[in-house]
This record gives sequence, C-alpha cells and structure tokens, in this order.
Amino acid sequence: MVKFFVYFLIIVLVFLYNYILAGESSILMLYALIFVPVFSAIFTYPVKSKIEILFQIPSGELERDAIADVNLTIKNKSVFPVPFLIISFVEPVNLNISHPGNICIFLRPMQSKTITVKYKAKYRGVAKIGVENVVLKDYMGFFKIPLLKEDRKKQSTGEIVVTPKLINIKPSSKILRNSNNVKEDTENPSESLLVWSGEPGYEFREYVPGDPLQKIHWKLSAKYETLMVRKNEGSSTGKKLLIIDPYINAAEIERDSLKDEKKQNTEKILMIEEKILEGVIAIANINAAFGKEVDICLLEGDKWNKYSLKDEKSISWLKHKLAHFEFRKSSDPELSRIPSIDILTRDGDKRHSQIGDTVIFTGTEDDILANEISKLLSSGAAVNLVMVEGFNDNKSEKRDVLYSKMMLDNLWVIDVREDLNKAFL
Repeated sequence: MVKFFVYFLIIVLVFLYNYILAGESSILMLYALIFVPVFSAIFTYPVKSKIEILFQIPSGELERDAIADVNLTIKNKSVFPVPFLIISFVEPVNLNISHPGNICIFLRPMQSKTITVKYKAKYRGVAKIGVENVVLKDYMGFFKIPLLKEDRKKQSTGEIVVTPKLINIKPSSKILRNSNNVKEDTENPSESLLVWSGEPGYEFREYVPGDPLQKIHWKLSAKYETLMVRKNEGSSTGKKLLIIDPYINAAEIERDSLKDEKKQNTEKILMIEEKILEGVIAIANINAAFGKEVDICLLEGDKWNKYSLKDEKSISWLKHKLAHFEFRKSSDPELSRIPSIDILTRDGDKRHSQIGDTVIFTGTEDDILANEISKLLSSGAAVNLVMVEGFNDNKSEKRDVLYSKMMLDNLWVIDVREDLNKAFL
C-alpha cells in the first residue's frame, strides 16, 4: 500500500511539473511512469509457470540437539530472469532455525539454486518443519504472486518428533544405588556401588586390581568408560521405580521473572521439563543396559499407568512416549502428584508386590507433594527425590521446611544447566 501511494504521488508531482513548465522531457517521464507497472507485470507473470520447486523434507524422530536439513531447490526454466523470490520457512517453537526470517533470491535465465536450512532440536515435542511459502515479486514490488498452492504446501512441510536426549550417566553414580536392599561394605569400597544384574545368576560391579581379566565385560566397559567385571553371586536386588511429578508451577516461575518476556518464561518451563525427562531416561537406560528391569509411572489423561522397561527397544519406546508427555501447568486440587499405593505395588498380574526403590522427579516443591511423599514413606518405601530448578532459584529455606524432617534416602537438587553425569555422582 505504501509503494502504491508513493508511486501515485510521484505521478502527481511529475504531472504538475509538466503542467507548469510544459517540458517534453517531463511528458516522456510521465508516460514512462504510467506504463512502469504494465512492463513490470509483463516481465513477471510469464515467468510464474516456468519456475520449478523441489523439496527435500525429513520426517520421523530427532533427538534433542540433533540437526535436520531442509533442502529447497528452485529452477528457472524461462529465458527471462526471475525478478525476486521471497522464501519463508516454518519456525517452530522447539527448534532453532539457521535462517530465521525471509530469504530473497534472484535467478538468471535457466539458473537453479538450492537453499539448505538447518533445524536444530531444542526441546521435545512434535514440530512442523519445511517451507512455509514461496512468493514471486515483480521488479517494482507492486505484485506478489504465491507459488505454493494448497496441494503443494502439504509437500513443502514435514513433521518431526523431537525426543529427549539420551545421556549416558556413569555406573558409579550414587543415584543408581539400591537404597533399601544393598548394604555397603566398608572393607571393599567398590562393593558399595550399585550391583548390576545382567545374565541370569550374574551381577556386575566395577573392576578392582586383582580381578581376573576374563571376568571383564568389555562391551559394557567400552560403553560406560569404566571397567566392569562379572561375578556369580546369585540373584539381583529389587528393581527401581521411577515416578514423574506431572505438575509444573508455571505461575510461580512467571512471578519470579516479572521482568522477563513471556517467551523467556516459556523456555524456562520447557528447560525444567526437559531436564526431568532426560534424568528419567538416563536412569532407565543404564539399568536396561545392564539387564536390570525398571518400572516407570506416568500420569496420562486422568489415569496413572505403570510400564516396565528392560531393554534397548523399551528405552526407544520411552523416548517416543516422553516426547508426547504433557505436564500440567494449572493447579488442580484433585491432581495426584504420585500414584496410589495400589498402582505402585502392582507388578503385571500381581497386585500386591513389594514397592521398589523409588525415585521421584519433580520441578515443583510444595506442601502437596511433601504430604504425598510422606504417605509413601509411611508405607515403608525407600524414596529418592530429584528436584529440577530453574535459573537463579533460591529456595533452600523452603526446601528445608518441606523435606528436612522426611526420611528421604537422598535429595538431589539439579539446576537446568547442570550436567546430569556430574549431578548424580
């Protein structure tokens, strides 16, 4: 609209100049200005049908921090040059794009160009990537012609599922110890670490000088960068039970960051969620790698469900599951923060099995969660609590009030920027 107004104003000024001075040059200039849009359209519209657009859009799953490439190839099959092509790409919230905003290109006759845009996975979830639109603009900028019709727009975008990142934590991490069954041996420090069950009748521990070399499990040692030996010492200890607190107090985060923009608050929440899920996957993965079964409880809809994880395939399933997991942002008095005892003690068809070594992951510490944990502790369960905090959180006094009197086996407080490998040592 502004361009048309300026163009009309120039014509009026040239006309007044011609009317006052009656110069021949001004008359030619006036005619040229009047016919400029016509010539611009003549050299633009015929090119429209001679432009070929090809897409290479990836789809499937992408782990956080991984990169997906979107390739757009545009060919000019006309003998006329293409004035301007304005290309815009989809910019999802949970992915960073290497070329934000619009890209403008010019094509010579019979020329082709390929544009590659990189999408880096930032947060979990389902995201649309690809080309949002390609617009042909004339030389004067008066006309904009969309080149992607509705059927082509379906081909120009793809759907990516971003899964939480799999972080390999060390087998010597303290959080992997069995809280209620494994007794520490003060005479042999290596025995105080978590004893891993693997093949039937076998367990694993860290190598100590003097152990026979034939007992070293080289595959596991290479994966976790520490020597692990196998010993024949009977049955394994009880399996771990992982619980994700579904509530994230978004209102509290926004109050702590009143000067921040809304987008920053949203990213802070996403970072807390991401760290919680990565911690869950890390613990489940290392247990499964050593052949040790793990249970996990998830609140899906209004129902708590319990799943068993025992191998690499189940870890891949868990990553995909948690990519779609929804935390609750609003306070609901009827929202249960941890499952009932009946669900926790259920093991397949057995409804009254013993509660395993429990690890609860949360991003919100409050009295409601503390009360529910107290009930779980009163049932005789061993409870470890992993708290994920945002930037510059200072809640030590509040935490002391809520949890200092509780018989927790361990309390882990992790910053969103902290390395899980170091946090769990």
